[in-house]
Amino acid sequence: MLSENDFVRTTLIHGDAELCKTFLFEAAISWAKDGHQVCYISSRQLQCLPPTLHDRSEPSAEALKLITFMSVGNYEELADQLVELHTFRKPPSVLLIDDLDLFAANPGIRGCSREVHVARCCALVLHAAFSCSRVTNCPIQVCAASFEATDYETIYCKYFDNRWLLNAEVGESSTEEGRRVWVKRPNGSQTFEFCRLDDAVLVLRRILVAELNPSINI
Repeated sequence: MLSENDFVRTTLIHGDAELCKTFLFEAAISWAKDGHQVCYISSRQLQCLPPTLHDRSEPSAEALKLITFMSVGNYEELADQLVELHTFRKPPSVLLIDDLDLFAANPGIRGCSREVHVARCCALVLHAAFSCSRVTNCPIQVCAASFEATDYETIYCKYFDNRWLLNAEVGESSTEEGRRVWVKRPNGSQTFEFCRLDDAVLVLRRILVAELNPSINI
């Protein structure tokens, strides 16, 4: 019998808030262009498209129709949305959460330790994803972003085994064309650099999976 790990593929990215939000949005567009149903959960309602990291074309209407944007302000609202995901007419095959820290370290939660709540939040995300995969009978990609250095990295590691650090550098031109984005493993074992749309799509394909093919190098 297949387990939850066979259906749910988890990724955690860590870095500057604007950088992570942009990266997740471009991941959403990339998956939607491939025909995947995407659920994008944000701590704030998106008022406009995030800034581009490179020469990103505007998403088509068809791609945007495959993305469900949700704005939730706290853990309780997140939980209410997650428990309903599998009941959607078209459950998502990609789940993106752009501020995991906000929900995992919700100061309004009482009755349990902060560590227990962080674990409970992560478990809820994965359980919701697994419920969707059981309905669709297809694997689901889960990618969450952590913006701040926290004391809960050890707990995160138990639930997100595919982790990456993001940081950006601006070249001599100090323009978007001169901006380079680095995606690195926390232990430094792998590093990707991209500054063009084609590079970004390639990097997205490489990191948003549960296991990387060790024979692939860039």
